[in-house]
Amino acid sequence: VSDVKNDKFRLYILPVNKFARQMRWLKKSGYRPISLDALYAYLERGEETPDRAVAITFDDGYRSLKDSAAPLLAQLGFHHVYFINTGKLGKTTDWVEEASDLEILRAEEVREMAKQYGPLADFQPHGKTHLSLANRDAETIRREVGDCIVELETLLNRPARYLAYAYGDYDEETIKTVAAMPLRCAFTVDQGLCRPGRNLHQLPRVEIFSNDFFLDFICKVKFGWSPVARLRTFLKRRYKKLVSVIRSLL
Repeated sequence: VSDVKNDKFRLYILPVNKFARQMRWLKKSGYRPISLDALYAYLERGEETPDRAVAITFDDGYRSLKDSAAPLLAQLGFHHVYFINTGKLGKTTDWVEEASDLEILRAEEVREMAKQYGPLADFQPHGKTHLSLANRDAETIRREVGDCIVELETLLNRPARYLAYAYGDYDEETIKTVAAMPLRCAFTVDQGLCRPGRNLHQLPRVEIFSNDFFLDFICKVKFGWSPVARLRTFLKRRYKKLVSVIRSLL
């Protein structure tokens, strides 16, 4: 969430005003952001959640979130989660070719946010170095995730029980290895809503992009995907194919 301009990475940088409108719509519409502990209790034991429950998460721990997202979410009383790469704290997004200079939260800033926002702000593992966990052996997965868990728990003196896969990447070995670790749930970026009966270490999440229309956002919250966005993508592909055919005929 930032007003930083980066054409190559703009899809993943949500303007502050757009984010604020989305969050205020959630509030006005009666949505209730819940903790991952509450989500786990619902998925694993069938415990009740509030009507219109949602979970708000951010990956990577961009430093801009400290000033752009966190104060607004606290003002609205919204619980939210930052998935953190402990080995990248205080550094930049060197794993992103299109935007390698975006700043990551520093360790002391993570501690300050955890203290300032208390139970409203949760910090959970995203892997130590933002390594893709697909096509990796079990030992590499355990080291990448396990080191992050230990370092995050040491930093905040809080339990780390939930993982978001870096890049959303995973395979069967990833799920098997992570399920054997002290983690209650692991999240992908596969579209969909979290329902009981799903694999707890292959849970979907809904990505919100900067080019989403407001209607896309509403659909994603309600259904876990946007038919409007899917139609737009389909039409764009058909248009490009048509242009290619016309050019070949000229």
